[in-house]
Amino acid sequence: MNEKMDACAEVFPVLELHEHLCLDSGKLAAYLDAVGGGHPVHTSSELARRAGFRNTPLPGVLVVGAALAALTRHFAALPIQLLSVESWFLAPLMPGENLGLNWHLDTASLRRTRRYVQGGYAGNCTAADGREALAVRALIRIVSPS
Repeated sequence: MNEKMDACAEVFPVLELHEHLCLDSGKLAAYLDAVGGGHPVHTSSELARRAGFRNTPLPGVLVVGAALAALTRHFAALPIQLLSVESWFLAPLMPGENLGLNWHLDTASLRRTRRYVQGGYAGNCTAADGREALAVRALIRIVSPS
């Protein structure tokens, strides 16, 4: 990394993050309540099986949201803007599965202006059995104090 990129990276509170999370049926119920129910494939075992799942899967956006929350809570003291999120759902996850979550700052994406520093993170969630279930990218901007 060059000197300019080193200075940008120093602003970010997280260069790499490795955590575990579990989205159990209680968290699923709270999410579904918050969004007004969501798609019935997430509550109907019969419909989930007809869709090709072994049981009712977690909504992909719930997993993305949990992954983003794990990352952005490390920015709590900073004025940030979440500029973009891209996600790829690679394998279904079931309520109660233990997940490994990994994020890393893509130093090639770092950009600094006098008003902000921004950078992209790449992340993934893996199930306990090793299946990669989610790939995700997020672009975060840290706004400079006026």
